[in-house]
Amino acid sequence: MNLDRHLISIRARTFPGLCDLALQVVRSFLPTLLLALAVTAVPLAVVNYLICEMPVWSSNYSYGNPARGWMQLGLVYIESQIGTVVITAWLGRAMFYDQPTLRASIYDVLHASFRVIWVHTFLRPVGFMFLLLWANSGSNSQNELEMVIVFGLLLLLIIGAIRTFRPFASEIVILEKTPILMMGKEKKKVAVGYSKRSQNLHGFASSVVLSRTILLGMVAGLMTAGIYGMIMFSDGVLAIDLGGMGWARQLFWAIALWLVAGFSAVVRFLSYIDLRARQEGWDAELKVKAEAYRMVV
Repeated sequence: MNLDRHLISIRARTFPGLCDLALQVVRSFLPTLLLALAVTAVPLAVVNYLICEMPVWSSNYSYGNPARGWMQLGLVYIESQIGTVVITAWLGRAMFYDQPTLRASIYDVLHASFRVIWVHTFLRPVGFMFLLLWANSGSNSQNELEMVIVFGLLLLLIIGAIRTFRPFASEIVILEKTPILMMGKEKKKVAVGYSKRSQNLHGFASSVVLSRTILLGMVAGLMTAGIYGMIMFSDGVLAIDLGGMGWARQLFWAIALWLVAGFSAVVRFLSYIDLRARQEGWDAELKVKAEAYRMVV
């Protein structure tokens, strides 16, 4: 591990600078990042397809296929952080290791699987969202459909509010390996748990975190529309003519959503590095640790 020779220079950056750097990272490591995204995104995409095929979202309703498109958007939004954990783990290794492997990154995620699931499913009401969908999976009633939509939107607002002010959950549990539930000896050894660490990291820079999260959401929305439009345009130009089929449009939409989710994970990771450099002087801390390591060796 090279504490003083990083893949990415650790220093304070503006949000446009972070987006530009994220594009450079994606360009340099595109195949690896796509594989890291596919590890979690493909299974989740299959789950989303099955959810959208439930009777409550049947095209027999007046909502029709557009409802499935909005449904996919909501599902990918609430799954985006847990669906990009392998990217976060790989970027954390790539910062300090010369040859980071995808296998080691997957192992890091599996090792922290309880913490990841707990933070992204229980501390944020994602689990309640899927429970609501499951409870109404066999519904064929207009009233029940409207109830699912109302409660689903409320849960989305809650999830969005939490994620806006606390976006670095994956980085804390995977990269910092911060424990969730501390009991007995572990509570004495570890002074800071997840809740305290999240509060310390986000609390003192809440305005910066809020503004960057909102800006990232706007950029992600524009990118999703652009990628989906580009796929549909290419389909028409190449005379493949899949765009006229409902299942193909849903597939193209899912691809656009998950690609942007992957890019957003890269921007979020860089924002996490930037925040630690601003708030904790992490660059100086790493230099001191590197020098101390050399003295010991």
